[in-house]
Amino acid sequence: MSGTIQGWLLSLLTAALVLGAVEALFPEGPVKPVGELALGLVLLCCLAQPLLRWSPLSLSQEYQQTFSAAQSAAEETTLWEGSYLESVMSQRCGAYIEAKARERGLEVRAEVWCEIEDGLPLHVGARLTGDVPAAERETLTQELCAELGLTPEGVTWEEAES
Repeated sequence: MSGTIQGWLLSLLTAALVLGAVEALFPEGPVKPVGELALGLVLLCCLAQPLLRWSPLSLSQEYQQTFSAAQSAAEETTLWEGSYLESVMSQRCGAYIEAKARERGLEVRAEVWCEIEDGLPLHVGARLTGDVPAAERETLTQELCAELGLTPEGVTWEEAES
């Protein structure tokens, strides 16, 4: 649409320059006001040209195309932002869990997954891998559930591979 407006403005400017040059050629006298009126009407026709060419249907179609393109771009951006936030939250939460385990003297590798809810990533589960005694597993699981909002069913433990 901006290309159409740009073309119209360019043709309007060209017409104004040409008509100005023609007006400068008019001789003084009774012919000059009539010529200026005629040139003014020509410029008015150039000004109204888009209104004569455009129909409400073409404007509606152009609006629909522009709106559809903007809507799909917005949806794509939202999906990308959601997956990016999900990735960042999973990594940071995993790093937090590993640091929390190190404070207790445990060596744990954490993998966290999130789901997008109302546009925000929420951690829903964690897979913890490490050689950790059952009592320590239970204590760490309870702490993680309290601090991160995980459910005990969402936290799974696996033995570290030797």
